[in-house]
Amino acid sequence: MRQCTPVSSAENLITDESVDAVIIATPDETHAAITLTCIEERKPVLCEKPLATAITDARKVIEAECAAQRRLVMVGFMRRFDSPHLALKEAIDRGEIGRPKLFKGVHRNSEAPSDFKRETLFYQSAIHDIDSMRWLMKSEVEEVTVRGAHVDPKVDANARDMALITLSLRGGGLATIEAYVSASYGYEVSAEVVGDEGTIIPTQPDQVLIRTKGARLVKVPEEWLARFDLAYINELNHWVKSLMEETTVGANAWDGYTALLVADACIQSLNSGQPVRVSIPEKPEIYH
Repeated sequence: MRQCTPVSSAENLITDESVDAVIIATPDETHAAITLTCIEERKPVLCEKPLATAITDARKVIEAECAAQRRLVMVGFMRRFDSPHLALKEAIDRGEIGRPKLFKGVHRNSEAPSDFKRETLFYQSAIHDIDSMRWLMKSEVEEVTVRGAHVDPKVDANARDMALITLSLRGGGLATIEAYVSASYGYEVSAEVVGDEGTIIPTQPDQVLIRTKGARLVKVPEEWLARFDLAYINELNHWVKSLMEETTVGANAWDGYTALLVADACIQSLNSGQPVRVSIPEKPEIYH
């Protein structure tokens, strides 16, 4: 077994000749800078979401990959490797419900983090649902409208720990996302897609139905890792396999950038109380 060697900075680690690829699981505000260093060194990187905390920084990542003429970045939207979400995606692609017209997402955490801020709801929670919607619906967002509520008294009064997001999609589709990080009862994520010939909603994995004391009960996980542990493992396994086979897999930098554009528009709408148009630039050729 190789001995671990401490380094003084992320840059020193990335530039080490013995390092072939990098996983970024550092604080959100450091993601873009570390990712840019990986691209400069031509080293593949799995960056946890969000790709950045500023649109300008995310754009720099896109420009760096385009300049390198190589897709090196995978963004950690692990729901793309979650069995129920994959089953939903496969059923849509088979045409089981005809043309997808409406996405309905729910994202609930049991308790907001102690440093919860207004943008946290969108950059750390709802951004997963935004990516799921784009992935499942194969459509981009044109406009967002957000209404927020302050529910938990322990959360900063200037923040919003509950939001209802309504999105208008290209081609006439719609989407709604409920993001609620103070649900108290547990951690729960769901997604439903409605088409012009039917609807699909995935069942929850690895659960048992308990009948006791005059009730039928299904346990709800207390936190996110219990729900998505296998998705993270699958994500990592697929990423490593893609490196060995020199292919790409999962959400790319453009997906991370576009999801951030939508999340940023959500924050603008929450702050203004008005609908906000989302301007998505033309996708660079390397992401097609």
